[in-house]
Amino acid sequence: MPDVDLEATTRAFLANAARVKALVNKRVYAALGLELPEGYDVVQGPALVIALRGGGANAHAPLLSPMLYARCYGADPRTAWALDRALVAALHTKKFGPVKMALLNAPGQLLAESEPRWPYVFSTYRLITALYT
Repeated sequence: MPDVDLEATTRAFLANAARVKALVNKRVYAALGLELPEGYDVVQGPALVIALRGGGANAHAPLLSPMLYARCYGADPRTAWALDRALVAALHTKKFGPVKMALLNAPGQLLAESEPRWPYVFSTYRLITALYT
């Protein structure tokens, strides 16, 4: 099986999920430090930033369980929460590509950037992922 870029696969899946796409258009980003891209401003609209980190292996099956971290940005808390709910609807219990199931690990928490003070909702997911299919 060819290598699969799990982060790119997840980003593409979320960018095309109807409820997420309706809110963010094409503003789904992958960034190691969960940072928004240079020049982004909330006046452009809500944005979703994701990153994959760590995870464990299954001792009894060819599965890995990396963690997906997500920040749902909005111009105000209400918009950030709306994007978080869209993310949960799009991702929780879903299967796509090598991901056999995505599970909400930690529900959203409302936070804000230190400067500028853009609100975002932070949540985490466990991606049960096949090593090969």
